[in-house]
Amino acid sequence: MLYQQLKEEQLKAQKAQDAKYLGVIRLLTSELSYKAIENKGEVSDAEAIVVLNKEAKKRVESIAMYEKYNDVARADQEKYELEIIKRYLPELMGEEEVSKIVDEVAKESGITGGRLIGLVSAKLKGKADGSVIARIVNEKYK
Repeated sequence: MLYQQLKEEQLKAQKAQDAKYLGVIRLLTSELSYKAIENKGEVSDAEAIVVLNKEAKKRVESIAMYEKYNDVARADQEKYELEIIKRYLPELMGEEEVSKIVDEVAKESGITGGRLIGLVSAKLKGKADGSVIARIVNEKYK
């Protein structure tokens, strides 16, 4: 399981005394611990991926903000954290694959616009970036 893998990585980072890497891994295990408490038990890989995607999205937003205000040091730290988080996330689908699925769902359902975005997002949960889905739907089915 992903949560267990991150705990093992945390121990390795502690033994290697890699403070920068350890900080990122601790943050991730902490977020997953909160999710475990919320679930009153274990965290499935699917739930862990949702948490990691949320953390990655936070980093992307922070990077944009720090770069806007020319805070290079903080932007670099956020980029490093994002790089570590992406190691544990599955590969996201490409635009062509997403476009095919959008077409399939649109044909099956006959829906367009925002509701189509919701249907496709539910079908591809964690497998594709929501902004890519929204852009493709808005280009093809507005």
